[in-house]
Amino acid sequence: MEAGTSGTCNITQGNVAVFDGDKLVALAYGKSADDTAIGNLTALEGGAVRVWDGDIVGSPVGDLHVEADGTVRLGKLADEESVCKGQAKVPNVYGMPIDKARKALADKGWKPVRGGASPEPRQAALVRRGITEAESCAGTGLAYCDFGYAGPAGRLTLTTVGEKDLPTVSDYDVKCR
Repeated sequence: MEAGTSGTCNITQGNVAVFDGDKLVALAYGKSADDTAIGNLTALEGGAVRVWDGDIVGSPVGDLHVEADGTVRLGKLADEESVCKGQAKVPNVYGMPIDKARKALADKGWKPVRGGASPEPRQAALVRRGITEAESCAGTGLAYCDFGYAGPAGRLTLTTVGEKDLPTVSDYDVKCR
């Protein structure tokens, strides 16, 4: 790990090992000791695993699947993720500016939930642009903002990063009903 800003770290030398019992069947790793290609893993519905890079603001790099015949495949991110036991879908909005992401979410049935009033200037500016679901924005550091949506199976919180007028999506979290 390498120290970053605002209490963050770059994760380097990440590896993913896939076992069948005690037998190693696949190994994924970066190109060099300084490579941040693999930093974190998250489980997806249906048994796949999302692989994230180790940059200060992590980004998903691919989805790892084990096929029925045992073949291990690391492929591109799915166009959408099934959530809440298949009751809803979240489109791949990573890296999109918030205005485009909210349209993609609306197409899958996620409706903006009006955020509360805030003295934070970035949040107020987003609300003035019509992005009323802005819930909170950090005034310092990596300029994270959260946005709330209600959907077919629960609540989705979208997180953006960056100081642009329309920050880009870095992550999301779904709380199922």
